[in-house]
Amino acid sequence: MLVDLEQFIEAPALPEYEREYHLTVVREQSKAEILAAISESEEIDPEVAYQQAMALAHDENVSEWGAAISVGLDEWDNESVPLLELQRSIEMPLVQVWLGLLLNGFKIEQRGEFYETEQVWVLREIL
Repeated sequence: MLVDLEQFIEAPALPEYEREYHLTVVREQSKAEILAAISESEEIDPEVAYQQAMALAHDENVSEWGAAISVGLDEWDNESVPLLELQRSIEMPLVQVWLGLLLNGFKIEQRGEFYETEQVWVLREIL
């Protein structure tokens, strides 16, 4: 049995409201106008930029991290150390240990699957 109720269905009444129209500030600009606006913007002094970069670089002392890793590796008798155990023994954040290993030329070996952090080993030899 099929009952057609289409005649009893109507769209809901939506509230009507007036929209306020605002003028936009967006407009087309010529290439010359854009270049003039860019040249008027604040110019960066190369000396200030260099000082800011050096201050940022000194906040992250990668060579100090490498030295701490070397000291931590010297505490182990094994030729390789699990990354997480090394990280716990030198009490550094894992990110710092990882960057210290990569940027200071330490050999790293993956012995498990890709996402198995506990299967990442640090070898005592340096590249």
